[in-house]
Amino acid sequence: MPFKYVSFLLIIISSSLHAETWVQYEESKKLGFIAFYSPSSITRNEQYRTVQILKNYYAPQKFTAEDPNFTYRSTLATQLINCSRNSYKNKRIQIWSDVGAAGELKKDYDYSSKDNWSKTSENSIQESLHEKVCLTFN
Repeated sequence: MPFKYVSFLLIIISSSLHAETWVQYEESKKLGFIAFYSPSSITRNEQYRTVQILKNYYAPQKFTAEDPNFTYRSTLATQLINCSRNSYKNKRIQIWSDVGAAGELKKDYDYSSKDNWSKTSENSIQESLHEKVCLTFN
């Protein structure tokens, strides 16, 4: 990805999320998004880390899981990571109409009361985040 595009994208992200600093940790051309995490959002409680994750999609995505259907360009998630058990769960997911969690909030899911832990798979996007959050913020 050209440097100018990444710099421009980071400026958009920063301005739309109250000058929050976002660090790119993965890009999936196959799935069509760039994933960022916010170092300043990370909190630590024993083996757990909480972190905010932003995914910006290259093109509008179609949401068809529920009525009404709509298109969106980004998601903002709050995730709880268990560093010692190599697992994670989403606490909250917001779906936004524009990149950088901007525009109209289309959906807001609160999963904080659910006990829906997933194992982190090897060589996955999640593993990349897990390593950065658990090893860097130890």
